[in-house]
Amino acid sequence: MTKYALFAAPLLIACAIGCGPTETQIEITEYDRYCVADSNCVLAIEGDACDCSCDSASINRKSVNRYRDDYSAALAACGEGFECGSCSQITEAFCDDGVCAARVVE
Repeated sequence: MTKYALFAAPLLIACAIGCGPTETQIEITEYDRYCVADSNCVLAIEGDACDCSCDSASINRKSVNRYRDDYSAALAACGEGFECGSCSQITEAFCDDGVCAARVVE
């Protein structure tokens, strides 16, 4: 076994144990959610990107670029050509006592 194989083996084992779902997981708590008005908030999907969840949450508008980058990376980790369809429920972002939130529009 070469010295590279000795070095790589523990990394591969560690990745097999811990690299899985977290690469595709979007946690809204990782983004700024502070708000003073509804206009500060935008919708975001949370959960495992590969599940194509329609679970809406809301983040501060200032975090949207980082969220989009993270969500795109999570979808890419689902596999080549992976896409989610649109969600049927209509939700809106709003400011709820200083924290961005989401609610279903009836």
